[in-house]
Amino acid sequence: MASHSGSPSGSPSDRFKHLVYTYPMIDNHAHPILKPEHQNTHPLESICSEAHGTALRSSINTLSHIRATNQLASLLGCDNDWETVKRSRNEKDYQEWNRQCFQGIQCALLDDGLDNPETTYKVEEHDQLIGNTNKRIVRIEAIAEKVFRDTIEPYLEEPYSESLAEKVHVTWGSTFEAEIKRLNELDDVVGFKSILCYRRGLDVPATVMGSDFNFKSSMEAREGFVSWLRQSDTLRLDNNMLNYIIVAETFRIISNSRIKKPVQFHTGLGDNDINLLKSNPAHMQLLISKFPEVPIVLLHSSYPYTREAGYLATMYDNVYLDFGEVIPMLSKDGQKSIIKEMLEITPFNKLLWSSDGHWFPETFYLGSLQTREVVHEVLEGLVQENCLSYGQASSLVKQMFFENSQRLYNLSITPAWSEELASPPSALTPNTSRSITPTLNAFDTIFASHQSAKFLRLQWVDYCNTLRLRVLPISQVRKALSKGPNGLDIRITQAVFSIMQDDQVTSTMSPSGMWSISPDWSSLRSYHPAATETSNPYAAVMCDIKLVTGEDMTRCPRTVLRHTIDAAAAEDISMLVGFETEVTFFERTSDGGIKTEIPNAHFWSAASALTPKRAECMEEIVMKLEMAGIEVNMYHPESAQGQFEFVTGPLPPLEAVDALYITRQIIVQTAERYGMRATMHPKPYPKQCGGSSHTHFSISNKEKETAFVRGLLENMQNFCSLWMAGEVSFERLKASYWAGGMWVCWGEENRETPLRKCTGGNPHWEFRAVDGTANMYLATAALVEAGLRGVRRLYKEGGPEVEMMRGIDVDPGVLTEEQLAELGVTKPLPKSLEQSLGYLIKAKKQAEEEGDPLFGGMEFLAEYIIFKTDEDKRMKTMPKEDKWRWAVERY
Repeated sequence: MASHSGSPSGSPSDRFKHLVYTYPMIDNHAHPILKPEHQNTHPLESICSEAHGTALRSSINTLSHIRATNQLASLLGCDNDWETVKRSRNEKDYQEWNRQCFQGIQCALLDDGLDNPETTYKVEEHDQLIGNTNKRIVRIEAIAEKVFRDTIEPYLEEPYSESLAEKVHVTWGSTFEAEIKRLNELDDVVGFKSILCYRRGLDVPATVMGSDFNFKSSMEAREGFVSWLRQSDTLRLDNNMLNYIIVAETFRIISNSRIKKPVQFHTGLGDNDINLLKSNPAHMQLLISKFPEVPIVLLHSSYPYTREAGYLATMYDNVYLDFGEVIPMLSKDGQKSIIKEMLEITPFNKLLWSSDGHWFPETFYLGSLQTREVVHEVLEGLVQENCLSYGQASSLVKQMFFENSQRLYNLSITPAWSEELASPPSALTPNTSRSITPTLNAFDTIFASHQSAKFLRLQWVDYCNTLRLRVLPISQVRKALSKGPNGLDIRITQAVFSIMQDDQVTSTMSPSGMWSISPDWSSLRSYHPAATETSNPYAAVMCDIKLVTGEDMTRCPRTVLRHTIDAAAAEDISMLVGFETEVTFFERTSDGGIKTEIPNAHFWSAASALTPKRAECMEEIVMKLEMAGIEVNMYHPESAQGQFEFVTGPLPPLEAVDALYITRQIIVQTAERYGMRATMHPKPYPKQCGGSSHTHFSISNKEKETAFVRGLLENMQNFCSLWMAGEVSFERLKASYWAGGMWVCWGEENRETPLRKCTGGNPHWEFRAVDGTANMYLATAALVEAGLRGVRRLYKEGGPEVEMMRGIDVDPGVLTEEQLAELGVTKPLPKSLEQSLGYLIKAKKQAEEEGDPLFGGMEFLAEYIIFKTDEDKRMKTMPKEDKWRWAVERY
């Protein structure tokens, strides 16, 4: 598995991810593992299924099993097919394999009543495997059966009689009572467990719960015991009133004791021996309320009765909810649904993690790893939705993983963890590393969901917003990686950021030197051809351009955005970003030219714009985007002839821009299939609305939001050359065209201002002064940098009470400069790329003189100014018609 990229010094998101993957766990419910000589007692396929016998054969065809196979293959460094995984794990040293699988678990509470004790390690023998002292959970039914066996052994040769039954019953009852009391006092026993739902059901009747009920003399207990005694084939206590009675008796003993040890109950998910209907914890409401001093743990999230369990944990002080076994038994989506259902109502201090590990060490490993994966994804999502802060999410992780179990079971241990020293256990690192080159096996794991792809595109974006690439057959990627982690060594000339769109170079281009193309594997997406296409499917990954030593190089636009996001994180600011991609579709002529005449049936949101051909094209685009894992919220016709807008869902900034370039690529490629050129030209028609890349964003830190927005407004004039990066950009920037206007200002739901405050169900901001000529890594970095400059200056001066600039609710284009000044609007946006670059050069110099250089002094800015200055000079020499065609074909 590839290395985990989070670190304590990164963004809040990275630090949170680091916490999730490093914080130690208390496994509050598990079972002993098999001794090496007894490994074949149970089939290894049972690690992801409760099925038995012939039904277990089908388990390898489930999502949960396939995911487990891929993860184990990555850990073992072998191919990801099940037979190879089994063979590889059998070849490993068993003790070392155990220790590897237990990484990240500090303490396990083991129910040793599941199996023949001769085939499994003792509880204390797990101490060497886990590295800490582990504790015992006592199974109530196992104690009752052991006492029964010991009690009747002296009388096995005697014929059955009523007097013998009464004598044995009283002896058994007294011994069972004494044993429960003894165990309740032992330090190494931290709780009890019942499998009542396997034997009878969770509906314990009120008649056996009374304080005056005597389970040694009552009629119900006597009849139950006689029925048990008459069984000749087994000593198992099953489907007997006595099953209810021993649980109730245990509760009475604990309730009357000074030590109130918890009682765990298997609920919900189980094998085909269970009574599923009676495994619903709702049946336990009477028992819960009858013994309010006895802590009760509902195991396995009570799946499929998770909401019922959450309700009980919420309404009763003595009820806790465990979420073991469903991980790894369910698919990843199923696991995430369980986590979300638990969090709907359950108090955080009532949630406990367990692996339900048993027999095989793999069950502990998969339980720990997959829990970390889904908890991270669910809680990160809640943070991005502003339901939690990172601090609150971190507290929840610590409680679920460690603190709640430590407190409930009175373990008196502290987590072996500190943020500065913790590094993710090698077995528990997620497989979505950024620019770490994987081993061949890790690559195959990463690539598992892209197996139809025949080619891999390594892609990056230059200063003129050209998506450039190297294309490798997948066979060559695998061949390179088979030589070792450094086998995939793709280098590129250092002139890469000095080459214009026609391969002319800037005045400062150097012909010597090489840089390295470094894939960010978390950005990997697939292009799936339509059924009628003859082209092969391919996968694409966005890349950073790095020094050949592997270090970051801040001439790379993608690296610039990463570093700017880190700078925001240092101010406790994270963001979500989403884009409106406005595209104009031109018909191709037979010789590959552009038809500019379009039937006048296209206007804003008009159904008539969706001709059969265009509707088919748009629908194919959306389907391909969804197959690539890109969320499409909607699409619709825009105002200009042949113009459509695609709205994609919000993501963290870097992921959002990665997805945007795949989105554009799919749009352009699909349009060509239909004989059309799809362009992001900012002003395809002189007298119609232009095309833009409206950037929607939300800020997690609401206390600093005003300062951030003020910073964006105050620096808007300076950064326009990063947002509108071509000479044609300023043809779009006209008043009264819904293009964002020509003045620095903002307004609530005002589309004639460059910054719009969006109200409604999910309030956020829309930045409108950005178009398809911009490198969107740099454009997004500039948006963040502008806001941060406001935070660093205004927030530090005024705190959360920073005053917001006045918003306007009219079209600034219809007002005079005097009227605008009265509204506090005094800064015009630049009218050309040359003027815009002038503002940037001036701001750069001033910031350096003040000791606060733009973008922290990253080296790209000087190179970008030279590049755009040379490009602008070249474009000014081009005839107008050629310039229009140039932009249509290149943006």
